[in-house]
Amino acid sequence: MAVTSDSGAKDSAASRVEIGVVLPVHNEAGNVRPLVAEIFGVCAALGAPAAIALVNDGSTDSSGEEIRSLIAEDARCLTIAHRTNLGYGSAVRSGLAAMLARDPEWLMIMDADGSMAPRAIADFRARIRAGDDLVIGSRYGQPRNPASRHDRIFWRNLISWLGSLAARWSLGLNLRDYTLGMRAVRADLAGRWKLESSSFAILMEMVAEAVRLKARVANVPVAYHCRRGGESKFHYHLGLFIEYLRFLFVGARARRRVDH
Repeated sequence: MAVTSDSGAKDSAASRVEIGVVLPVHNEAGNVRPLVAEIFGVCAALGAPAAIALVNDGSTDSSGEEIRSLIAEDARCLTIAHRTNLGYGSAVRSGLAAMLARDPEWLMIMDADGSMAPRAIADFRARIRAGDDLVIGSRYGQPRNPASRHDRIFWRNLISWLGSLAARWSLGLNLRDYTLGMRAVRADLAGRWKLESSSFAILMEMVAEAVRLKARVANVPVAYHCRRGGESKFHYHLGLFIEYLRFLFVGARARRRVDH
């Protein structure tokens, strides 16, 4: 795996942060800088010290330059660079490993396209402080931005809803949404995860791991919008469905062991 890392926090890396944010980035030029500013603004309003790991997953646009300028300007940002596109799951795993080295209390994972409003971080924080270990954003139960109501979002949400029914039956968790990329996790749980997926199926793998480790899992509703710019990197394909099903099977088997 070709990975390089750098940090704008060379002198302050030892300082403890409450929230470690992981942003996988692949060709998101123009989206990263405003999102980073919004995240830091929300965390400052909460009085929650934060750091952000920007994982450049083989971008071929100017995302790399945008990230390098951010870490040069702000010691709270660090970056991990994949020389080639290794996949969403690989980017998440790299970001989690880098951020856990900062010893945060908990971690936040978000998409870098601006589709998920940072103001929801306050709700995730409340659930973590209430004792949940993994908190997954739910696209259901929250008013939508009218601009996000188009066919592509509809079909993605329909497939996600059907997948959630299968996951609820397999894993025994009373959740409405299992696969939204916006999620929070306690650092001690993330440190015990054994994640291997390089694809978007890592989102289901996290849930299966939470079941295996007897963690408390919850949803919070979040507003889900159209991306700020650029094109979505998510595409359904047979391999992804097979990987999702594999993790459902793994989680169901772990659930049976826990129950007995």
